[in-house]
Amino acid sequence: MKSALLITSLFIGSSFAVAASPGFFLEAGAGYAFLHGADYASSGFIYDTGAAQSTITGSQTVDEEDGVGTAVLAAGYTFSERFGVRLSYQNLGRATTTFTSDVVIANDVIAAAVHSRYSDQVEIVALAPEFRWAPRRNLTLVFTPEANWVRSDAEIAVVTNHPAISVAPRSTRTRDEITLGGGVAGEWSVTAHLALVTRYQYVNLEPSWGRHAQIVTGTLQWRF
Repeated sequence: MKSALLITSLFIGSSFAVAASPGFFLEAGAGYAFLHGADYASSGFIYDTGAAQSTITGSQTVDEEDGVGTAVLAAGYTFSERFGVRLSYQNLGRATTTFTSDVVIANDVIAAAVHSRYSDQVEIVALAPEFRWAPRRNLTLVFTPEANWVRSDAEIAVVTNHPAISVAPRSTRTRDEITLGGGVAGEWSVTAHLALVTRYQYVNLEPSWGRHAQIVTGTLQWRF
């Protein structure tokens, strides 16, 4: 009786502990990107008071989004238990930063508020080799150095409440660049074809005002 229970237990356990086999896979899911390191001074977007000889002083407040949601689609091929390749696409939600400056021009006694708004949406296409290690039969750890194509569609707008201050009109810009990054993931096999994946990535978002992102995602992986 005990041996029968043991055999049954092993059979049930093995049905849930399925290692990934060579073949194609697809992934879909969502996550959150933590953003930091933006350099808005590089935009060169300024305002003109018309008083070149005066000194501009005042305080500034910043309302910056430090994170956005992201959607993920990926496809890849697992060559062996040790190695694979993955191509992924991520669309980050629109991140917006607003600067509010209280401007005081000493000689001309002009006091005004200037609001600068920077927003952009970022897309990432990443190609990565996957170095795989399975400490357990139903768990695989994956290490991925990544080459990322990063595209930023940005909008810049400045408004003021003072007629003596002229501002540049609303503008848009699109930039893209190849950057490097990396990540680590854990794959939990549910069946021979289905896995749950949790992934951490570091991505250099240089076209997005020099930002850097730390992205955490959860996806479902379907193996063929």
